[in-house]
Amino acid sequence: MLWLNSDAEAIRYMQNIYAEIEKRNRVLLENNVDTWSSMTTNRNPRQLIVVDEFSNLSDGLANRDRDELWRWARMSTQEGGKTGIHIAIALQDPTADNIDLRIRRNCLPVSFRVRDSFSSRAVLAAGGAELLPPRQFITRLNGLQRGVSITATDDDIAAFIAARPVAPAAPPTWIDAEPVADAAEEIADTDPVASLAQQIRPAWASGERSKSGLARSIGKAYAGTSFTKRLSDAIEMLEREASTPTPTA
Repeated sequence: MLWLNSDAEAIRYMQNIYAEIEKRNRVLLENNVDTWSSMTTNRNPRQLIVVDEFSNLSDGLANRDRDELWRWARMSTQEGGKTGIHIAIALQDPTADNIDLRIRRNCLPVSFRVRDSFSSRAVLAAGGAELLPPRQFITRLNGLQRGVSITATDDDIAAFIAARPVAPAAPPTWIDAEPVADAAEEIADTDPVASLAQQIRPAWASGERSKSGLARSIGKAYAGTSFTKRLSDAIEMLEREASTPTPTA
């Protein structure tokens, strides 16, 4: 378990997670396999990264740092599964403002009872979680599915683990390493949405709001399914940045 000395330190952890994903992707390519479970030799263990109170964490950051945190998290959730790195992000008060919709598309959403239908839609893209009784949850897996959780004691958990022994694994030292600046910049270039947002930022700052106008500002035509989708995501990033007030001391 890692404790943050500062909110900004979370960005470094997210960078390191994605750097490990990139490293494992190269190993997959070298071994001509598609998934980490297909590796038979020299395979590091699968990892589950659990981040609690993610919305509080991101809300404590300034606009650009918040975008950086979500960007690394989005890239990791999108690409990590096949490399044996899985990420669970927990939020206590989910809203449309503190959940990146692109992360929701890459994750299996699970919701216990929430405050209102708006929070339910932020997680599940559907209402209903606000009406759940205690210990029940809803997940979106081939449609909405309802389930019942258990309330396990410490003794229950200890007995469960004792009945299913596994070989000990060394903690992942890579997650707490100091990132190499050049490597971080190289990884940052792999996010086409953030790169496009930076390209259209001057035209956006001058008041241009039409998609065709923003495309023309960087010498592009507003055409093609992949580019138009990327442009919409880049505009969403700039809108979110502009709508979030900068914290004051």
